[in-house]
Amino acid sequence: NQEQILNFTVYNGKLYAGQGANAGDGDVLVFDGSSWTTSYDGNQEWIYSLAAYNGKLYAGQGNAAGDGDVLVFDGSSWTKSYDGNQELIYSLAAYNGKLYAGQGTNAGDGDVLAFDGSSWTTSYDGNQEYIRSLAVFNGKLYAGQGIGVGDGDVLAFDGSSWTTSYDGNQEYINSLAAYNGKLYAGQGNSAGDGDVLDLTPASSGTLTGWDGIATAQTLTFKDLLLAISTNSETCGGVSPCGATNQVVFTFSDMAGNVRTYGPFAVLVQLKPEWISPAHDAGFTLNRRFKSWFKTPEAGAASWTDAKVTFSTSANFDAFISTTFQQSVADPSGQWTPAPPWTPGTTVYFVPQMDLTAETTTLYLRSAVFGDSWSGWADSLRVLLKGAWTWTDPAITGGVTPAKTAHVSELRDVATGIRAFRNVVSTCAFSVPAWTDDPLTGGVSAIKNTHVTELRSAVAPVVTCVTGEGPAYTDPTLTPGVTPVRSLHITELRTEAAKP
Repeated sequence: NQEQILNFTVYNGKLYAGQGANAGDGDVLVFDGSSWTTSYDGNQEWIYSLAAYNGKLYAGQGNAAGDGDVLVFDGSSWTKSYDGNQELIYSLAAYNGKLYAGQGTNAGDGDVLAFDGSSWTTSYDGNQEYIRSLAVFNGKLYAGQGIGVGDGDVLAFDGSSWTTSYDGNQEYINSLAAYNGKLYAGQGNSAGDGDVLDLTPASSGTLTGWDGIATAQTLTFKDLLLAISTNSETCGGVSPCGATNQVVFTFSDMAGNVRTYGPFAVLVQLKPEWISPAHDAGFTLNRRFKSWFKTPEAGAASWTDAKVTFSTSANFDAFISTTFQQSVADPSGQWTPAPPWTPGTTVYFVPQMDLTAETTTLYLRSAVFGDSWSGWADSLRVLLKGAWTWTDPAITGGVTPAKTAHVSELRDVATGIRAFRNVVSTCAFSVPAWTDDPLTGGVSAIKNTHVTELRSAVAPVVTCVTGEGPAYTDPTLTPGVTPVRSLHITELRTEAAKP
């Protein structure tokens, strides 16, 4: 029978609701699963906030000056925990062993109070009118404030100091809630301003257990963006620490209790970066194809050795698995330039033996050595057409008739090697377009235009890999003048096998 239900919270197995609008309407209702009754019959206008803390239920009330009090319910009776001098207690939240309350109405009244179980103190002395919302997320306490245009900010408290987490352009941050690894904030005041913002942490941990479990759990963090340390100092959980890539792990439970472990110096596992070939794209006919990678930008003054492994297994444990190491001659490989390599050097590698005679998927990985071996580079997956069969493998001038299959096969290969070497940062290749596509045997005539297009598609890939462009017989083919010769096809086959 009141105007507003302003909030809900669960306490001691029951649902509690704060209501009100007019004088004497600020009550707390309780629902036991079957019926609603009045838990607290108040004499103020509103019960704006509710929160459970340290085994008790707390309620923020008020309307006029001096009405901003915090009430406490021990399960049997209500008493006053904090006799405030502001108008309203808008928000309540338990964090790191204390209960926090957001209050205010007039300019400079938007403060955050803290209760340690025995006394109330000011945690944040604000300059806005309201602290309208509080929430615990990722080991910190967040507060939503504001009233005027541009005042709708989110503040963050790490247990020792308050900072601005979000400098908003709306009037209010009315609500905050943590959900599924993010913090969500409801803002706005005027028409069209009712937006929901989200804050994503640098990394959220996952636990092996479930809510309420009492045994030890394993915490896992992924995708942390860590800077490479400029020194070898470690922390071991002791602060202060001079390591330049420190990490601190902060834990909070559903009651807002927080524990912090750290700092720790994270030793980043450096690894080379593949440049070519492209990952999982196109194919090569070259059984000894060149690959190249960049040595790590830091981690050693110089890199003195390297190894590359080729395998038919993504786990590099298959029978066909060969490792080439620069300092080991058997099996041999060609490394350019010769070591030592400074950080960030591009290293080219060509195996001096056929990798396989079959058409198969190969996996590549590389590592370099400085003071110790780096981590393995992310593996590449490539397709090697080792058993490619040409129609008429040996084409004899004046004997072997020209066939559309000769051109069609070369088109497939040209498209494959362009994708195989299509790396935007070094050599970028598009999918080629062909005249008279597709060619039909016994119907389509072979034109020197077809050969010219193939040369144009193959030549830049060969140049990218070998550093030299192909030398073709009859460099310029003139339609109606230069006939297509068997040598043109043979040369293209040879060049197409180089990338």
